[in-house]
Amino acid sequence: MTATDENLNGRRGGDRATPVAERIDYEMTDGFVGLLEQLGCSLIISSYQASAVMIVGSLGDGRPVQSFAHFPAAMGLALDGDRLAVAMRSEVAILSNVRSLARTKPGAENIYGGYFVVRQRHVTGESAIHDMVFDGPDVIAVNTNYSCLCRLDGFHNFTPIWKPPFVSALSPDDLCHLNGMAIEQGRIRYVTALGQTDTPRGWHAGRYKGGVVLEVPGGRAVASGLCMPHSPRIIAGRLLLTEAGIGAIVEIDRATRKKRVIGTLPGFARGLAELGGYLFVGLSLPRGVQPFKDLPVAASGEPLMCGVAALRADTGEAVGMLTYTGGCTEIHDIQITTRARVMGISDLDGDATQTAIDLPDIGFWSTPRSAAPAAAASSASYIQEFNP
Repeated sequence: MTATDENLNGRRGGDRATPVAERIDYEMTDGFVGLLEQLGCSLIISSYQASAVMIVGSLGDGRPVQSFAHFPAAMGLALDGDRLAVAMRSEVAILSNVRSLARTKPGAENIYGGYFVVRQRHVTGESAIHDMVFDGPDVIAVNTNYSCLCRLDGFHNFTPIWKPPFVSALSPDDLCHLNGMAIEQGRIRYVTALGQTDTPRGWHAGRYKGGVVLEVPGGRAVASGLCMPHSPRIIAGRLLLTEAGIGAIVEIDRATRKKRVIGTLPGFARGLAELGGYLFVGLSLPRGVQPFKDLPVAASGEPLMCGVAALRADTGEAVGMLTYTGGCTEIHDIQITTRARVMGISDLDGDATQTAIDLPDIGFWSTPRSAAPAAAASSASYIQEFNP
């Protein structure tokens, strides 16, 4: 199955130009669509390269559907019920699913079962936020540039709460490329880094075998010798992660510290989520520049792809594939929502952020007094579906 987007206008993010996809084309296997329908879910996918957040679902009759919106240099995601956090180059946006208004969105009546709009923005400075998780009203984030875990609470750009023991001091120099964290029973148990290094981008030299999984808070390495580990997750008591540089999903035995490859995939594997015994793994085309050039996954000779692979969590058996064929070459993170099969999302500065008025007891779509008549036709989310 194939679908393509409407043309989109390029935008600028922050104080410098950010590339924006003009269209995002995709193909989806029947097995992938069927799994989304079976699980009753939608996937939320971020792309740094495309400056977009995509939400992929199904119409319930075998046809896929995708909405996407512009978020400059979109990276890490966090989801807690109806709250979504999106990390960008120098800020984190907090969105809310205005479920009561979704089906009455002007110009898109009876299409969406849910709709995300921006409600808060945390200015972090250039931090390269990767994995995130909600902690009450706050967000806990992996701050890659500053080599620490941090809290976003609105009082400071961020508050450091932990750093690896080999990092001597905080600095915006990406000392070890700390990137992922695994949560168990509400606590951070493990993090991933691309090296145990304490110099500016010192991890580059050992990127093929320097990756580690560290315990938190102690900092002991429970796995080492990994090629660009990302996205650690505790799933049914198992420690799973992606070994991105070789395009693999691996399990680390928490008792013996031994690594077992669950499956190999045709791309730079980053972004991992699970639902109902199935894994969804993000795949990217390796960049042709250092430190991503000449990685083992690129030297395999196999055709590589950008998209999302669906696998059985117990066996690693492939179930289906979402492939991006245009406009998107890198996936950064994945979250899964069961709030609706068809979800919409507003741009970071989209009209819906201002016009979706959602109160505890009532809600409605407003029309800004300053809006010119021509502006009413503008769209804050771009939806597409398969046309047979």
